[in-house]
Amino acid sequence: MFVLQRLMLIMMAADAGGDGGSPTPAAPPADAGSGSQTPPEGQDAGGQKPPAAEPPKDAPQLPKFSSQLSPAKRDSEEYQKYIYKHGDLNELADDYVALNKRLERSLELPGKDAKPEEVKAFLQKLGVPEDEKGYKLDTSLVEKNPLYKDMENEMRKQFYRSGLTQRQAQGMWSLLSEGFKEATTYMDKQKQQQAQTFDARLAATLDKTYPVKSERDAAMTETATLFKQHLQRTGLGQLYKDSGLIYNPQFVMAMAAEEKSRSGGSFVQGNPGGRQEESYGAFGSSYSKDFIKETGRK
Repeated sequence: MFVLQRLMLIMMAADAGGDGGSPTPAAPPADAGSGSQTPPEGQDAGGQKPPAAEPPKDAPQLPKFSSQLSPAKRDSEEYQKYIYKHGDLNELADDYVALNKRLERSLELPGKDAKPEEVKAFLQKLGVPEDEKGYKLDTSLVEKNPLYKDMENEMRKQFYRSGLTQRQAQGMWSLLSEGFKEATTYMDKQKQQQAQTFDARLAATLDKTYPVKSERDAAMTETATLFKQHLQRTGLGQLYKDSGLIYNPQFVMAMAAEEKSRSGGSFVQGNPGGRQEESYGAFGSSYSKDFIKETGRK
């Protein structure tokens, strides 16, 4: 028994690291001498969590779903502008669905590298016909005036070059044809007025040269006769009428003088001192009925 007790004392002394004395006490913590202890992460010295920092007063109020976004996207200007205008995910989802529906009905503009057939397909979707002949225009005015046909053909080309849709071309053609119609009506009225006042204007032109009415009337008759000869020789009566030159006293007198010069004599308007004759005007009774009708005189 005594031997066993001695062995146990020896073993205990070895474990203590000493020479048989009392065991060595454990070393205190590094900050034990100051009496303080480091609090766990997220707590203060008293063991309480610190209050969360308040956002700036002028910071925008973000919807709750923004917390599910990454910080870089959550604070971006684009998300602030386009995403956060929706109060919750329901509003955001509804807007997304509506936007995609609109995109399905929309047309994408061809890029600068688009092929001609791609551009043509895009224009046809807008309503541009396949070629200029595809425009449906009112051609009723063409039957009344052949000038409309030339204008119609040219405008069809212009409409197609400009990429006008069917509706746009019809609207433009209506404006043009109505304006052309009004202009034609105005010119017809002007021609009528020019024809009705031709005698008076020719007399006024000759007034300074022939102050005596009888002499002035004789000059007008001579002018009309020579101009008639010019028209019969050249066949330009309809051209002069369409252009309005037939109602221009200066032009008529110039052509009469040119016709007179062909006979080898100088042209003298009228016959000063000659007998008095009744005036029939520049297109008076010396003209044939066919000529009077052709030039619009009554």
